[in-house]
Amino acid sequence: MAKKTEKKGAPNLAAKAKKKRAEQLQVPGTERKSIKDLDTKASEIRDTEDEIEELKKSLAQGKKDLLGLMKKHEQEVYVYFSNEGVKRKVRRKSKSSESVEVIDIEDEE
Repeated sequence: MAKKTEKKGAPNLAAKAKKKRAEQLQVPGTERKSIKDLDTKASEIRDTEDEIEELKKSLAQGKKDLLGLMKKHEQEVYVYFSNEGVKRKVRRKSKSSESVEVIDIEDEE
């Protein structure tokens, strides 16, 4: 099979890809009609996603703080009763791990 070779002066595709496209202009009277139910539900979902993202950040920081406390008190595993009266275990995933997990004792068995 013959190899295809680039012609001299051929346009560089990478350079073309970097160029921004012009945004399409809105023509008056052609806007999509808003459906209130869909707009409301989509906004609720987006707000929930934002809350979840904040909770994930808070959880990650809490685990980091918990790991620091476990190292400070030289604990690999710690068992306690939660405010709800559930027996739980906190443990490092491994000795070299920089991550912890909290397990309900009943779930572990």
